[in-house]
Amino acid sequence: MRRLRLLEEQGVIEHYRACLNREVLGFELEAFVQVSMRNDQENWHERFAEAVRDWPEVVGAFVVTGETHYLLRVLAHNLKHYSDFVLQRLYKAPGVMDIRSNIVLQTLKEDSGVPVSLVTRSQSHSTTHNDR
Repeated sequence: MRRLRLLEEQGVIEHYRACLNREVLGFELEAFVQVSMRNDQENWHERFAEAVRDWPEVVGAFVVTGETHYLLRVLAHNLKHYSDFVLQRLYKAPGVMDIRSNIVLQTLKEDSGVPVSLVTRSQSHSTTHNDR
């Protein structure tokens, strides 16, 4: 417990959370949604970011490089729920120009944390560069 408390104090451990089973809770559909915006509207980014924060279906939202502006991770109970979300909320958000959905068929790997092995490798890599 003392070691955990130290990691918490150092900010290494940000928070704790429970991982809920989506299928047991009735969420059958997951999608990654690419969203392109119209740049000619004032405060388009701020307005869209505010809207995204209010949508419980959006469980991840990222500003990305490439052909689109945003990548959203969306959970829905079923295709009708997802369709309602896209048509009633996402398409109606200010500045949205184009939406491209990718429905997840199977999850091969999912881990939202930082792997300890990567941290260890990163720290040894830093030490190697500091020795030069």
